[in-house]
Amino acid sequence: MLLVLAPLLRRLPISLELLYLRAGVLLTRIFSDALAWNSIEDNLTGRLARGMKQLFKLDWYDLAGFSVPTPALADSGIAYLVMAQSLVGVAILQAFLYLQPDLQRSD
Repeated sequence: MLLVLAPLLRRLPISLELLYLRAGVLLTRIFSDALAWNSIEDNLTGRLARGMKQLFKLDWYDLAGFSVPTPALADSGIAYLVMAQSLVGVAILQAFLYLQPDLQRSD
């Protein structure tokens, strides 16, 4: 998917890059619910469904980063990252990664 979208994404304004993760999470949640992906299955759709289920179960205490990630979250992707780093930490990490200035190449 990244290879297909890369030429399009390079042409979009850099400020939109902060929306990619949010859009990806919301689209995954929508597809997970609409297509009734089984969160018990050990395949791509099952893992995505499990990650979304875990992410949207987190309460404010977990989102603030006060909880310790449990082994059940270890394979839940973004839910584990949010619980380990807090929602603010994930936003700062995303901003740091996406808003880096272009590196100059010395050809």
